[in-house]
Parts: sequence; C-alpha cells; structure tokens
Amino acid sequence: MATAPDTRLREGASAHPGPTAPRAVRHPTPAGATIAITVALGVACFVLIAGTVELLAHPSGSVPTKQRAETALFLAGIGLILPLACAFVPRLTDVVAERRGVRALSLLAAGLIATLAGALLVARVLPGRGEPAALVAVGVWSVGAALTLARAVRPASGRRPEPAESTAQIAWALAGTLVLATVVAFATLRSISPLPLAIGLVAVPLVVLAAARWRPRALSRRPGLALEAAVVLLLLLAVPDVVIFEPSHAGFLANPTAVAQFHHDFVLGPVNRVLHGDAVLVGTASQYGVANLYFIAAWFQLVPIGYGMFGLLDGALFACFFVAGYLVLRAAGSGRLLAAAALALAVVVLILNLVYPVGSLPAQHGPLRFGLPMGVLLGAILEERGRARTAALGLQLAVIGLASVWSLEAFTYTAVTLTAIVAYRAWTEPELGGLRFAARRALLAAAACLAVHLIFVVATLAFSGELPDYGWYLAYLNSFLFGEVGQITYDFSRWSPALLVGVGYAASAAAVVVLARRRPDLAARERVTMLALAGTTAYGIALFSYFVDRSADHILPYVCLPAVLAGTLWLSLILRGAAGGPARAHLATLGGVLLLAVLVTSIAWSSVGDRLPHTALAHVVPGGEGLRTALHRLKHPNPIDPRSPRGELLLARFMPGQERVLTVVSPDLETEIFLHSARVNRFPLDYPPEDSFVSSDYVERLRPVLAKLRPGDRLLTQASGLRAFARLRAQPSADPLSSPLARDLAPLQLWILQQVGRRFDLDVIYRDAQGYVVTKLAPRR
Repeated sequence: MATAPDTRLREGASAHPGPTAPRAVRHPTPAGATIAITVALGVACFVLIAGTVELLAHPSGSVPTKQRAETALFLAGIGLILPLACAFVPRLTDVVAERRGVRALSLLAAGLIATLAGALLVARVLPGRGEPAALVAVGVWSVGAALTLARAVRPASGRRPEPAESTAQIAWALAGTLVLATVVAFATLRSISPLPLAIGLVAVPLVVLAAARWRPRALSRRPGLALEAAVVLLLLLAVPDVVIFEPSHAGFLANPTAVAQFHHDFVLGPVNRVLHGDAVLVGTASQYGVANLYFIAAWFQLVPIGYGMFGLLDGALFACFFVAGYLVLRAAGSGRLLAAAALALAVVVLILNLVYPVGSLPAQHGPLRFGLPMGVLLGAILEERGRARTAALGLQLAVIGLASVWSLEAFTYTAVTLTAIVAYRAWTEPELGGLRFAARRALLAAAACLAVHLIFVVATLAFSGELPDYGWYLAYLNSFLFGEVGQITYDFSRWSPALLVGVGYAASAAAVVVLARRRPDLAARERVTMLALAGTTAYGIALFSYFVDRSADHILPYVCLPAVLAGTLWLSLILRGAAGGPARAHLATLGGVLLLAVLVTSIAWSSVGDRLPHTALAHVVPGGEGLRTALHRLKHPNPIDPRSPRGELLLARFMPGQERVLTVVSPDLETEIFLHSARVNRFPLDYPPEDSFVSSDYVERLRPVLAKLRPGDRLLTQASGLRAFARLRAQPSADPLSSPLARDLAPLQLWILQQVGRRFDLDVIYRDAQGYVVTKLAPRR
C-alpha cells in the first residue's frame, strides 16, 4: 500500500539530511513525566530559597536591598537550580520507572504537579498570602514529595501491578485543572471581564471538538501566500498606535502624555544634536545606546523630528517585531492557523493591554531596545531549514555585529540568544563537529563584532575628526549598574503574574534539555522546531532579566512575546503528534491552552475598547477618522507643553539666525522648544536630567564653552532659573551637582548657572507672564 508523501518540509522541517541513523533511545522513561517532575522540584526549590531570601531582605524596607536579592535569585534559579534539576531529576525518574513501572511514574508526576499546585493555592488564601504562607505550604509539600520519591526509588518488595491507565489519566486531568486554578490565583479577580470569559468557556469545548474531527486542507501556493500576506498586513495595521498623545490634566505618573514626553526626551535630545552635526561619543551620548541614535537620526532625515514621528517609528518597529514573530512560527513548523491565532492573542494581551500605548516609551521598553535577537532567530531557523544558508548565516552575524554597537542590552540579549542556538546545534547535531562548530561560530561572531566596531570608529573619525570616546557610554553603564542611578528600581508586586512567566521560561528550557537528552530521535526529526524552541526560550530568559531589574507590572507585556512564541511551538509539536502520546492527551492540552488564552484575554479585555480605536487598523476602517489624518496629526502635533510656542518665538526674536543658543530652561520644555525650532543648545547638553547621571563627564565638556562666554551673550531662562541663580550667588560654596536647589532644573543646569554667576551678572531684557526671562550677560559688578 502506498504511503502519503511526507509534507514536513513545507511546514518548516529541516531541508538538509539529518544524521544517517538516529541515536538509540537508551531510556524508556516517558519524557513528559520526567519534564513534569523536573519542573515541579525546580519550582519548589526556588520557592523555598526565594521565600527565605525575601523574608531576610524585607525587614530593611529598602527596595535596592530587595532588588539585589531578586537579581541574585534570578541568577541562582537560571544558573544553578535549573541546571541541577535537569541533570539529576531525569536519573531519579529512570530509577522510578525501572522499579515501579512507566505508569507509576506518570501517576507520580501527575500527583506531584497536582499537589504542588494545590499547595500554592493554599498559600494564596492563607492569612498574609505572602512569603511565609508560600514557605509553609511548599515546605510541607517538599517533605511529602521527598518521602514519596524516597519510597518510589526503593526496590519493590514483590511484584505489584502497575496503576491502570485510566487512573493516570484522571490524575493528569486533576493536575491540569489545579494548574489552571493556580494561574487564575495570580490574577486579580476584578480585572477579569465576565463577558469574554463566558464566551470563551462556551467556545473552548466547541473548538476542541472541531479539532478532533476536522483537519484543514493544505492550500495551494497562491492562496497560501495571499493568506500569509493578509496576516502580515493585519499585524502591520493592528499594532501601531496612531494617537499616542492625548491631552490630560492628571499628575505626571497618571498622564501618559507627560510620561511619554519624559521618556522621548532621553533619546530625542541626543538625536537632535546628531542632526545638528554632532557625532555620537564625540559631541553627544545617551544611556540608551550608540548606533541606535544614528538609526533614529536617519528616520528623521525622512520625516520632521518630533514626538509624534518618534512614536510612529516605535509603532512601525513594534509591528515589524510581531511580523517577525509570525515568520519565526511559520518557518519553525507551526501551522498557519495556529500561528495567526497566537499572534492575534499576542496583539490583544501584549499590545492593546499596555498601560502606556505603543509609541510612548520607544527607547525604554520597545523593539529599539529588545528586538534585535529576532533577527538572529530568523536567520538560524532559515539556516537550519537549508534555505539560503550563506545569507542566513550572514544575517545572524550582521545582527550580532550591529548589536555590539547598538546598546549593551541589545548586545546581551542577542549574544545570549545566539549562544543558545549554537550550543544546541553543537550538542544535538554531531555531524557539525560539536565543539569545533561552536568555536568556529564564536570566532565568526567575534569577527563580526570587531568589523562593525572598526567601521564605526573609522566612520566617526572621518565624520568628526575625532575617535569615539567609548568611556562616555561606559560611564553611563557604570552609573546604572553600580552607581546611584542603579538604585532607581521597583519591587515585585505580591503574587505578580511575572512569576508565572518566569516559571514558563524555565519549564520550556527544562523541556528542551530533557527532550534533547531523552528523545534524540525527536530532536533529529523536529530539528527546526526544537532549534526555534531553544532560541525563543533563551531569548525570553534573557529578556526576563530586564523585568527582574525593574519589576514594575506595566513592563511585563514587553518581555512576553518570546513566551507566546515558545508556547505556540510546543503546542504545535504536541498537536501534530511529534512527541507521541494519545490523541486524547493532545486534545486535552489544546483545551488547557485555550482556557489559558481565554483567561488572559478576559484580563486584557477592559483595555481593548480604549486602545483598539487608536490603532492604524481602526483608522483604515471606513466611516472613521482616516489614517492620513492621524498621520498628519503625528507629523504636526499640538504642543505637549503649551508654553513651548512662546519659547520658540522668543528664540526667533532675541537670537535670530542662531542655530546654537544659550538656554537654561526646564528640561522637557527646553527639548520641545529645540525640536520645533530646529535649534540646539550651545551648552553641550543633550537632555540635562540624563546628562546629570554622569555629570563629571559633562563638566569637562562644559568648561571650554563657559570660558568662551562674552558680555552681551543672551541667555533664555525662566523665573525659576533667576531665583536659582540668586541662591547660588548667595551660597558660593554650594554644590548643585550633589544637592540641587531647584526642582524644575537638572543639576548640570544649576552648575552652569553657578559658573556663569562667578563671571557675569544676568541683566533682564525681557520677562513675560509664562515665566520666560531673556537675559544678557554683563560683567559681574
């Protein structure tokens, strides 16, 4: 009887031949049970250690103290607990399977998962509901688990019948139910919208039933490409926010527009200096990176510089980021329907549920900071598929090289992702040469980084006549990693959903390792998907470190796209039966994932009504405001600070024709004035609050400019600047860099006023009701 042709290559399987013969499977132990026990014991160990550390760190009441503890816990969990669990638990399960049987091991795994979930549920409802409750509940579970495992590994006295298969199925059903209940326990019940929850609960069994009976037919090439293009187009329209800035009179933290302006200015200030001829690391610098400033400046060669256009760039990059995620899923073997559904869920939960809309925090949390590893993932997957291998390798090397001059975070996340991919291939594909392959790739990556840095240095020297001062950027890094600025952090909220995301990443890593060790046949057969899983998991773990460092709940969606991709790839493997197991188990897994999707959608739903009308997709729907109108508003936005137009007029009136002007104005207002008037500060400041983080570096650059000031030079300031000037003159020994004397001026601005006051008086030649003051430098009397 003829067999059906193998279509795996069209679904993303490797196009080049695998090993001539898969390595023999040495262990009959079920990989699923081994993974479950590994994760359960690893989670319990982490909870016990984390709970103890948090209790010891808590009495000080110091957030920085707790932050150091949380960072240490993250490193211990990923670098110690997870590797030890992956190394020793599979050996334990081998003994249990040998002495008690495979079904007994499966029953044991289901029991451990169910009881651990139950322990966490008990801890959630106990009085206090914090570290003490979790320690007690998980501690009791750990004792019981240790006794059970000790008994399971002892030689059986006599032959005992294995548990019935139905018993294990019931145990796994109970475990799955309790795990879902635990997930719900991490949510705030009032955040769940009942309508989508009710609709979802009705729809899930119908979808599972349809999946059991219906197999979609493969589309021919043209309809398939048309459908792919439609998904990509929808993502490109559904992700960007084309409103971003809305008037608000709320306080700073409750005003998205004020928060957006503050975060934009950290980048737009330096970029504005680049547009006026300053080279990065010669005339300007930023804590957020190096090469990305040139990338943003290139964007502003195409469009006018401003907050709206910067927000639009962020939205476009976010859209490309999600499109790249869809391409990763498709290239790695996920079906079209599954990949599209996963990205639709990601848009609802990770985009439309953001506290601050896409475009508000471009350099802080967006693809500008986090997105480059996606290029490495795509390149590695295409190379593994055998599609244009040279170009795919070139893409990976180009991305790691670019990341090395982009920013420290981008390079770290990209390097971790690439390292995991290379290590996985060297481990699971012996035909590549193992350590020799890893060494070759490491040398190629190092050469790519060196080449890009040489290009950067030569280009900077040719453009500015000076070599880039890497120490300037390193000073920012030192300030953030080891200085006082690094103390600006937050604490994990109690029962934060981020803990579930962290467990998910760790579980995915454990599953990749266990399957690679126990199922080499699967690793060889599904090499593309498994490689993608190794890469997305490593990417997610690296990205999650940023959340550990900042820990504010609104940051969580920004580090979760790799989790969505990894979860989708695992579900794809299970649904197509690649990992084995009965069809009923596959459908049960699908049902559980769908219930989880319904839950997170119900939590995000309350934000959809506010965010969806702001998307580009809503603006192309007939009957509403057109997309062209929205883009025109972003290109020519209303002033964020209503005082900025007056500042522009004063510069034009009192300093006509001057591209570089002397100003000491409230930083956000000053930056907005510069952006709209196409000017830059004659004082070499980029964005004074950011510059003040490394004030010693800027002081040395300010001294020559201050020395060139002459009587008659005009300075735009405010009434608050004049008051600070008077106070500094009255307190000549004051140090404004360590104890600022004005709330609306940055320390370096106050230092400038102090230095000006030692040589000059400020003669007022104009004052208005908005607080502006134009002064003329006069010899000190």
